[in-house]
Amino acid sequence: MIKNNLSIILFLSFFNLLSAQQNKQEENKKSISDKIHFGGGIQLSIGNAYTVIGISPSAIYELNEHFASGISATYLYVNDKFYNSKQNVYGGSVLVLYNPIKELQLNSEFEYLRINRITNLPNTDYWIPALYVGAGYAIGKHGAVGVRYDLLWKENKSVYNDALTPYFRFYF
Repeated sequence: MIKNNLSIILFLSFFNLLSAQQNKQEENKKSISDKIHFGGGIQLSIGNAYTVIGISPSAIYELNEHFASGISATYLYVNDKFYNSKQNVYGGSVLVLYNPIKELQLNSEFEYLRINRITNLPNTDYWIPALYVGAGYAIGKHGAVGVRYDLLWKENKSVYNDALTPYFRFYF
């Protein structure tokens, strides 16, 4: 009985090794241009007193079938009626995407944004970092929908009213 179980385990391990080798060979056949994808994200948050509209074009490079890394630029327009302020926000980020399974995308992103806030009070102009960790439903290799959490979020300083924000990313 132990011999049979050991034989089955060895057979399955060998089959898994062959399958992994075949996937690696197929991945190595991809040209660099096949591993680079352009796209980005859009932000739209509309509430009674708070509106955010933004665009974040980005480029990612597929490191392997599970990991991708890239850069992104961001521009946001924020209208906060509660504080009677308008903001222009811009900056850049670096990101890492990880797909442990086909349907799940885990991500991390470091973003550094300049916030130009125009209010009835003295205007403010400052830089603020954000470190996001998130998870979403992967739409093949072409995008994801999910939520992310800003580990560096600061009330009345960060761009968003909450550390937890939804996202939608797409790539071509």
